[in-house]
Amino acid sequence: MSIQDEFLFVRRVFFPYWRRGKQWTVEEVERFEDETTAGRCLRDKQTIQIMNQEHFFLREILIHEVCHAVTARRGVCHSPSWHTRMEKAAQKAETNGDRALAESLREDAARYLDSNGFDETPLSDDIISGVEEVVRQWPDLTFDQVKEIVGNKYGIPSPFFDLPCNVKRYRREFDRAKKDVRDERKIRAQFDAALAAQGSK
Repeated sequence: MSIQDEFLFVRRVFFPYWRRGKQWTVEEVERFEDETTAGRCLRDKQTIQIMNQEHFFLREILIHEVCHAVTARRGVCHSPSWHTRMEKAAQKAETNGDRALAESLREDAARYLDSNGFDETPLSDDIISGVEEVVRQWPDLTFDQVKEIVGNKYGIPSPFFDLPCNVKRYRREFDRAKKDVRDERKIRAQFDAALAAQGSK
């Protein structure tokens, strides 16, 4: 299968709702300046470049780069949305019976969480404020449970909450919301006790 045919296959199977995909092209290059680079997503040119010696891992590389194409924001590469899209592709590979590809995609994504080179994308204020909303709705949930609910709501992989740029804000918001709920419960209990005492007189 040629690189063009493989690109069409990846679009059709893994990104069937990528409407702008038809405007994108794929091309082979001899090498990249960074010798560790196997592929590149050029969003401005709507082009994916693949090093011509990487055909053995061609499908994995194309999926990796298309995930950039459908999720990339300026200044952010391996963002939470990129990780989420990679996981969806891995799940699709599993559904199709290609467990090796699914495992390879997950290992690829994990490298950008485990290394020192991943993007530390700060969580936006609306996601941080979502912590208070969850705590108020379910005040007895643990730190990890709230993190999972908020992550699922906004499509944020759990490890991103633990990045140095996020963890302090997130934990601080969680602790503040918990304290507010405890204080409100205390005031409510005192108020109810006062009403009960008054009623018994």
